[in-house]
Amino acid sequence: DENNALEELLESDLLDLIGLGK
Repeated sequence: DENNALEELLESDLLDLIGLGK
């Protein structure tokens, strides 16, 4: 599903941001 892919991308971006923030 496209929505699923978008959600996964958003989650990955959030995880990356959290990793950079630490």
